[in-house]
Amino acid sequence: MRACIMAHFTTQMGCGCGARVSEEAMRRSPLHEAMQAEGAGFEARSGWWLPTNLGSVAGDAVPPLTIADESAHGKLLLEGDRSSRLIFTAIGVHAPSIGQSVACEEGRVYALRPDLFFVATAPGVETELVDRVRAVDADAGGLAIVTDVTSGRAQIRVTGSLCRQLLPKLCGLDFGENSF
Repeated sequence: MRACIMAHFTTQMGCGCGARVSEEAMRRSPLHEAMQAEGAGFEARSGWWLPTNLGSVAGDAVPPLTIADESAHGKLLLEGDRSSRLIFTAIGVHAPSIGQSVACEEGRVYALRPDLFFVATAPGVETELVDRVRAVDADAGGLAIVTDVTSGRAQIRVTGSLCRQLLPKLCGLDFGENSF
């Protein structure tokens, strides 16, 4: 039954049993209501209500600031003394140095500490990756903690010529010209 439910959440096509995920069971971004109030259209994908459109820019002009909700992208935390080795064994890439990242087939791995990594994936990929990492970890003695934080954290992509003016208002990082 669990595999059936997961098939519905990850594909939205069902597993052949005829059941569908209800609208209430679909995950929503923290920005869902605000986007809905602005007239956004939505579609069901990978267990999430994802925006399909939100207005448009007149003509071919490039907007000075674009904000895209990417909350449905998978977000995993991998923690433990053997995390670097587990990343190589289960994900197939060498763990990056602290403050760096490396691309992998599933997305990208970011090193936050020597024993803590953040893995960003495409929507719907995180469930299979968690299972794979946990299986490899169990074979190695089970000393790592893998946490899927996808539903608990928003993810926003900010682009455009004004993004460096917006981002310092949202966090304490230095987005000045000398930092990039």
